[in-house]
Amino acid sequence: MSIFGKQFTIKDVAPRLAIASAIILAISAQQLLLMSTSLPIVLGIIGGCVLLVAMFISPELATLFSIFMLYANVSVVFIRNGVPGPIAGVTFLLLGIPLFNYLVNRKEKFVGAVPFFLMAVYFGLALLSAIFTDVSKHSIEWLITFALEGLVLYFLIINTIRTADVLRKAIWVILIAGSLMGAVSMYQEFTKSYDNDFGGWAIVKESEINVGESDILGNQASARRVAGPIGSKNFYAQFMVVLLPLAISRFSAERSTALRVLAIAMCIPILGGTLLTYSRGAGIAAILMIFVLFALGGLRLKHLLIIGGVAFVTVMVFVPNYIYRISTVINTLNLPNGNVAEAGGSVRGRATENLATFNVFTAHPVLGVGPGQTRYYIQEASNEIGYKNLTTDRRSHNLYLEQLSDGGIIGFASYLSIVLVTSIQLWRTARRFKASQPDVFYTLIGLLASIITFQITGLFLHLSYIRYYWFLMALAESGVLIFNASPSRLGARVQQKALS
Repeated sequence: MSIFGKQFTIKDVAPRLAIASAIILAISAQQLLLMSTSLPIVLGIIGGCVLLVAMFISPELATLFSIFMLYANVSVVFIRNGVPGPIAGVTFLLLGIPLFNYLVNRKEKFVGAVPFFLMAVYFGLALLSAIFTDVSKHSIEWLITFALEGLVLYFLIINTIRTADVLRKAIWVILIAGSLMGAVSMYQEFTKSYDNDFGGWAIVKESEINVGESDILGNQASARRVAGPIGSKNFYAQFMVVLLPLAISRFSAERSTALRVLAIAMCIPILGGTLLTYSRGAGIAAILMIFVLFALGGLRLKHLLIIGGVAFVTVMVFVPNYIYRISTVINTLNLPNGNVAEAGGSVRGRATENLATFNVFTAHPVLGVGPGQTRYYIQEASNEIGYKNLTTDRRSHNLYLEQLSDGGIIGFASYLSIVLVTSIQLWRTARRFKASQPDVFYTLIGLLASIITFQITGLFLHLSYIRYYWFLMALAESGVLIFNASPSRLGARVQQKALS
């Protein structure tokens, strides 16, 4: 960068930036300390000051730390513990540090991508749907959330993960986040410390579910459902299960035996945390994910036995009651057979919500009822279903039906185009490296399988906590951009292989 005609680099000004940051942070810390005498807060402020200065010196650290904060839901946990929102929600701001480094110091250009353009089109169609239907506060809330946690986050991720090395580290970071979340949930289950949410990292729902048949005395086994730092059991399961193909891909891609063992070991807390939610949809997605990985060539037959063995031991040792839980999926067959009462309240409720959502779509097929609006039509539309009487506004338990209802066939096609384009790009890029660079192939196939796994869970859940989904899509697109870019961005090892 140029200041008054003189050229400077980040290395030149990093010490000065660090000193200036330290002074500013020291003043801020002093003011915050006057407001609180809590030792954890004091230590947190001091640690935050040191970390922020380090990020100015090493911008890559800011990228990886921001990714960890996002996936572990750190900001929300901090807010639950009384940390002011502006201080806790600095994830996006921290990504500005590496972005500044790329644009100013390294003089690189902004990175664009076809899926990002399609996301802008999707946003425009949602705005059009809101205008022509009903611009309510709910539509405005949806548009603002998508703009920030969709468009802005996606743009920042593809512009700060620009090399193969950073992509690899980013994947490891979210696996670490998932492993830590799962480990806390498993410890909570083993110790039965459901009254302790571990500072907001391990929320447990009060309600219990049946996880076994009744004995001769009529007693039935029950279990609490963990929700991790997310606070929603089914979505916690969703964001955990998509990590499994990434862990398996690291097992296949890494050359170090220690890292390969670590990748497999991480599957245990990730899978354990997933199954302790007792989410049937996540369990189905996990099973199908194995077949998807195998079909894509991302999992060898000999490794399939290892993965299967780890999964079997995890279930039998840590979550044996899950087998009964997932077996209840067969209850859905009672609905088409006319045995409505035997289907169970949960099945009847979801069937009612989904059928009502489809009816809302057929009544508004072109532009839908507006972004975020379907939930306010479901209760009235459910009156004609007859499976269950809904007394409150409910969201559909199906991503695709809600997309159809919210945005009509046009909005749904726009959403689907983002998924398809990203998936096709991943597959085509992965195939190019299959013979020459297997580690790149496995990395990209893992990202593709993760996206497919998320889409499978979408059969049972609506799209919520969207920052996780668009982060995953951006991470995948970063892989496409990196390995289709000039060799200078691939890293030395990948460059040598790619050019040989």
